[in-house]
Amino acid sequence: MLTNRKLGAREALDWGLIDKVSPPSSLLDDAIGLADIVAHGAPGFDAVGEKLLLAAFGNGLETQMGIEGRCIAE
Repeated sequence: MLTNRKLGAREALDWGLIDKVSPPSSLLDDAIGLADIVAHGAPGFDAVGEKLLLAAFGNGLETQMGIEGRCIAE
């Protein structure tokens, strides 16, 4: 951020900032596949996920982890 250096796809993958690098020839198919996984993900996660995301901005780590633990238990 301070140097404004751009990362290439391979470096971002190596650093764990992204999960996958897709070649242009399969990018659309890969994106559709990921969208399908997200769309058919864990039932009920939408409400829980939104609750966790909204709470994260105002909580410290311990508080947030407690909330996440309760949500997982539910």
